[in-house]
Amino acid sequence: MNELSSYLRRTLCEAWQSGYGEEARRAAIVAPLLTLVGFAAAWFFPQLTDHVMGVLEQAIDSAGLSTVTETRDMAAAIFANNLTAAFSAILWGLVPFAYLAAFPLGFNFFLIGALGVYYVRSGVGLGSYLVGILPHGIFELPALVLFCAAGLYLCSRVTARVRGDKEVRILRTLSEVSTLFLYVILPLLAAAALMETYVTPRLLAMVL
Repeated sequence: MNELSSYLRRTLCEAWQSGYGEEARRAAIVAPLLTLVGFAAAWFFPQLTDHVMGVLEQAIDSAGLSTVTETRDMAAAIFANNLTAAFSAILWGLVPFAYLAAFPLGFNFFLIGALGVYYVRSGVGLGSYLVGILPHGIFELPALVLFCAAGLYLCSRVTARVRGDKEVRILRTLSEVSTLFLYVILPLLAAAALMETYVTPRLLAMVL
């Protein structure tokens, strides 16, 4: 157990110092700004909220969440959907120069802001909306920032290697990202799925 803890600390510290920390800081700063942009855009362009809801409903249908009825199955479906999104964002980092992991970061936080306007205009209220996203968001939103940052970090390392930086070790970077995914992001996503399934609906029932 001590050896595992030592390995995790060493690997994560090396990743943080090698550039992952900078990507995580940038993502953490940009995320709330994108949420504000989404809120402002939907506020001044009300037709945007209809488009946002359409995109959200399509995403729910494609993930199979709309057909799940059992609570246990819902938790598993939410976890699987978020896990797929996280894994995809990290794998996109293997494409040099493109920094594709910035897309899910921007899209999701913009969507969060725009949905806030939808709930305000529909009469539900911003407070109820926050109750609906914050319990599981405490785990899910940091996980989103972390796995998008991991994809951006991987892309920066692959890009540096393609440009001829012989000091960059891609296998070492993949090991760092895999460790982060297994021991940090995965538990956060599991906790988020459980909270969204078992806690959020009860809190919403109390305020609505």
